[in-house]
Amino acid sequence: MKYIYLENFITLEIIPEFNPSFPDIPITDRYSPEFMSHCVAVSDDTIVQEGWIYDVDTGTFSEPPEPIPPEPVPDTRSPAEKRKDTYEHMPIIDYNGNLITVDDANTRWWHYEAEGNMDAADNITTLIAAAKRQIREMFPDI
Repeated sequence: MKYIYLENFITLEIIPEFNPSFPDIPITDRYSPEFMSHCVAVSDDTIVQEGWIYDVDTGTFSEPPEPIPPEPVPDTRSPAEKRKDTYEHMPIIDYNGNLITVDDANTRWWHYEAEGNMDAADNITTLIAAAKRQIREMFPDI
């Protein structure tokens, strides 16, 4: 005999009637009456696993149904909004071996410009322009 602890007809735990850690102590002495009120006694040969669903009418257990994947939520953003989001969040520019976003590259450009480091500013301007072309290809205006 084994006991199946159920919550909303779902198997949460499979408990043997006798436990080697507590020899000669029956399950009814190991658990409270309240806990046992959530259990169903079944024979040892009953096939059941945690997560399986109990059918009260037939006294049987079955695997849960495959979850239904959620419907994809359509992206209603405009191409301009998608580009802006990409500029802010997608590391797309390889700059000195590190991937950075267009916005991060723009910030670096401002620093180089302020420092008068025109070679670095020109270099990053070229990378920004290429990234923006690539992003515009991904999200063209309709």
